Amino acid sequence: MKHLHMLVAVVTILLYLYQAVPIFTGKKAKRSPVFSGMTHLVYTVLMLTGLWLFWQLYQVAGMQHWAIAKLVLLIVAVSANIKALRNQDLSFSQAKAGMLIAGVAYAGSVFLAVTKPML
Repeated sequence: MKHLHMLVAVVTILLYLYQAVPIFTGKKAKRSPVFSGMTHLVYTVLMLTGLWLFWQLYQVAGMQHWAIAKLVLLIVAVSANIKALRNQDLSFSQAKAGMLIAGVAYAGSVFLAVTKPML
């Protein structure tokens, strides 16, 4: 399950980069219904595998605060990503800010996954 979670996490970051590059270059990101559905599927699998791994970790080692922080960062990243894609019609500066926030949240999540600090 850990390998599936890591694979889906890499796919999530690649999807983020695919959506962020056009926005940072000043172009409108193309969103097809198939791509949107795939994004929803990837986020769902990422969340389910992460919660399953958290449950297994909780049974063995108790409450791990870094895992809760990763969950919060994922929610922030997805929310900022959605708002950036919706606001690109209104203002590119808002879309860029949303994508930047999502990028920082993804980077923080990867940092927490690698270091697993005792918070």
